[in-house]
Amino acid sequence: MNKPLVSVIVPVYDVEQFLPQCLDSLVAQTLRDIEIICVNDGSPDASGEILARYAAQDPRIIVIDQPNAGLSVARNNALDRASGKYVSFVDSDDALKPDALETLYNRCEADSLDHVIFAAQVFYDGAYSVEKDVWTPYYTHKHKYGEIKSGPEAFADLVLNNDYVYAAQLRFSLRSRIETEKLRFWPGMIHEDNLFSFINDLTAHRALVMDEKPYLFRKRADSITTGTVKLKHVAGYLLAFMESLRYMQGKTFAPRVMQAIEKDLNRKYRTACRDYAKISKEDLAAPLPPFAGLPWHIAREPLRKEWRPALSSRSFPRPTVSVIIPAFNAQAHIVECIESLRSQTLQDFEVICVDDASTDDTPALLDMMALLDRRVKVLRSEERGGGGAARNFAMRFAFGEFLAFFDADDFAAPRFLENMVALARRDNADVVLAPSRRYSEAKREVVRTTAFSPDVLAAAAAGPVSVRSEAVARRALLDFGNQPWAKLFRRSYVERMKLSFQPIQRANDLYFVNLAIVLADRLALLQADGCENALYSYRVDAPGTCQATNDETPTLFLDAWRAFAREARARGAMSPALELSLANAVWGGALFTMARLADDAAKMRLARALRKWALKEFAIDALTQETCFNRKKFEELERFRASGWQMFDGIA
Repeated sequence: MNKPLVSVIVPVYDVEQFLPQCLDSLVAQTLRDIEIICVNDGSPDASGEILARYAAQDPRIIVIDQPNAGLSVARNNALDRASGKYVSFVDSDDALKPDALETLYNRCEADSLDHVIFAAQVFYDGAYSVEKDVWTPYYTHKHKYGEIKSGPEAFADLVLNNDYVYAAQLRFSLRSRIETEKLRFWPGMIHEDNLFSFINDLTAHRALVMDEKPYLFRKRADSITTGTVKLKHVAGYLLAFMESLRYMQGKTFAPRVMQAIEKDLNRKYRTACRDYAKISKEDLAAPLPPFAGLPWHIAREPLRKEWRPALSSRSFPRPTVSVIIPAFNAQAHIVECIESLRSQTLQDFEVICVDDASTDDTPALLDMMALLDRRVKVLRSEERGGGGAARNFAMRFAFGEFLAFFDADDFAAPRFLENMVALARRDNADVVLAPSRRYSEAKREVVRTTAFSPDVLAAAAAGPVSVRSEAVARRALLDFGNQPWAKLFRRSYVERMKLSFQPIQRANDLYFVNLAIVLADRLALLQADGCENALYSYRVDAPGTCQATNDETPTLFLDAWRAFAREARARGAMSPALELSLANAVWGGALFTMARLADDAAKMRLARALRKWALKEFAIDALTQETCFNRKKFEELERFRASGWQMFDGIA
């Protein structure tokens, strides 16, 4: 069966009074070899029945039913189903002129185009009246076009001439390019075209801007463009700005195109600021559901000027390192932490602080540091989500080549970032691991320095390593630590592997860190000849730290290890040597946690979890004197075995 020439994608939701006119215009197209993919997005009205009736009459109409998930998801599902050579988007309350698709298809074929951008004719719904027709000029080109250019050059022409309209409906694109570029609409986003069309235009190879108006736009009351401005609209503009900026990191175009990109990014940001001022106090105070990709609380705050990039340079450099700091009631140490970063010999970094609903003076101190240093950016959370959720949130806004994570009460020596980056680049490492110093808050001194085992040091002597080496795998979950600090992660690697922190109260970093280590092709060890040059210091025995709240969640670390193990096995990364490392790591963690529990009830919870499932699941009960790497921990293991795993008196 021959593939259709054009796939027409029509998302449908609650449009029973407009849908027949839209479908009539599509089935009447003079280009007959098309498919019309209609996605019924859980419509509560008779739209579904209308679609079924039209599909029964015309085999070119394909109907996809989905629970209500929004315009972006509907279009994405249709793109996944589409088989046409070209793709056209039509909204279900709009229409096409009879020869629209034939005109666009013939022009693409005649001139080998992969992208056409065109204008539109506006008509007003009878129930919607306006004093002045502002939309016809908006969708009409004020300048003349018609020359074949690259996508970026066509984009620049439209933007610099103030003719640029984001609507995806005003694009006719080669589907193979959309698939190659992996272009999809952002789920849950309002103004999703502002991001999709931006990338679609910039990735086109041979493009044409047509002044003709094959598309018929209906303007009606209470649509996205004519309704009341809500917080979700601001969040959509802001997300389009942030993701457009993210897309540009590391990319360069001709100076005129860069000028247009700068203008467009500023337009998105200014629109977000403008619409934020229109939001009612009631809307700001209303509870909101989670927003896919962008936490709502960033849009609840007045848009901060430091989120505007320095666009005047006509280029979009990215910082070398994005340093992420979750901060909850960290007033005692947060300034010292950030000052240790400002003193770094490597100055090309950004600091993204997430105030995790602090109740002390942390927010004011973060604002002060942001005013003092433009590299410091502050995000806020309305409700405390924990370090894992805060780090995930911050990673959405990280533009650095590398990611570093600091705890808010820690600090680093001036050469820390410089040395870590130099090693990462020298060895092309996915992850760089460094020794660290344990700093006692009570004693005001360093009380311990971590060390890598001789086997790992020997393996790393010749350069980067990975857990595919048995010597490294046996120590991988013991030597490197479950914490993200004193490490450097290549951001492209983290994104490629889809790594994230668990949004749990404690041990939220264990899953992320260990997956990053075991999946990496290349690990580099800083100062592998010893630990006297450990450059990162983490603070212990300070009030309010996670270490001080073990009694509240004594078994959470076991759940984190279970999640890691299952994911590592699912990704084919769990070798026998790594399984052995896992058993030793979990047993060591159990002893460490048990020794620090003050509450007997918490000890009982941990002991029961070990006996019920953890000892067997992690093969701790199979450890022998040869496979348990620590003599004292093996002695403890034997003692508990002898007592029938009765961790202490009172366990039933």
